[in-house]
Amino acid sequence: MLEIIGKVLYLDKTLVNSDIRAMASKLTQYLDRDPVIFSPKTSADVGIDYLYARRYWTEFNPLPKDSLQILQRKLVNSSLSSAGRSAGLAAKTWIVSQIFGQSKQSMEIKNRLDQEAVIDVQKGMYWKSNVNQYNKISLQSYLVEAYKINNPAKLNQVTQWIYYNKQVNHWYSTWMTVDAIYALLLANNPKDFVIENTVQISINNKKAELSNIVLGEVSKQFDKVDLQTDLDIQVQNHNERTVYGAVVHQYFADLDQIKSSTNALSVQKVYLVERKGQWVESKEAKLGNVSKLGLR
Repeated sequence: MLEIIGKVLYLDKTLVNSDIRAMASKLTQYLDRDPVIFSPKTSADVGIDYLYARRYWTEFNPLPKDSLQILQRKLVNSSLSSAGRSAGLAAKTWIVSQIFGQSKQSMEIKNRLDQEAVIDVQKGMYWKSNVNQYNKISLQSYLVEAYKINNPAKLNQVTQWIYYNKQVNHWYSTWMTVDAIYALLLANNPKDFVIENTVQISINNKKAELSNIVLGEVSKQFDKVDLQTDLDIQVQNHNERTVYGAVVHQYFADLDQIKSSTNALSVQKVYLVERKGQWVESKEAKLGNVSKLGLR
């Protein structure tokens, strides 16, 4: 709870009222003496998680010096303990080390992340150790926060990977969507929040009028008469980010009239039958089989 409300507070203090702040203050006072967090046997991970959430509230309720010293001792080997973990968790440790005075560990983690970063024109800046994790969007949000503190010049590249995943896939869950939006708001690039789409489409070297649908999405539809001859279509992207679109040839036909096509757009009808938990293409189905019709 401290982390969730703290992130809202970090973005805009006016969004957290006095009652919520008072509740958070009481909670931090209790947790600052919680033996589960400050026990010598407690892992460094627990200390890192607490310091990460606790840092949002130090302005209103400073962490007691003795409690801080206990957790700082747990951070001594943080760069080593985070070396085998995903880049996102290492970034979380980087943030905590930087804020709570562990400059040596902070620099070591920074060097690791800089070396492992992959930079792609479309995908942006990302880390392979995050890609196959179920919470990869949340892990990337830690990296946005870390680079916001330590190297804001790279924020556009780091946040591009979040946009890329939304456009070619999705953000998986409500929790990761919240983390993604938090990261984008934290980066605070004004050009990311402009609704106007500046994509320009030319047809036969003439600028086309586009239809604005919603939230920056634009389209151009052609009537059948316009497609009697070949058209030269050119797309120029003047947006700050890479954007994605498609050219779609759509028509209506009865299902039994759909046949395979040898033109640029190929459509084929296939029958699929479920066998041993998997869909396989088949030309026959037996009574009781689960089947479906697919187009490809």
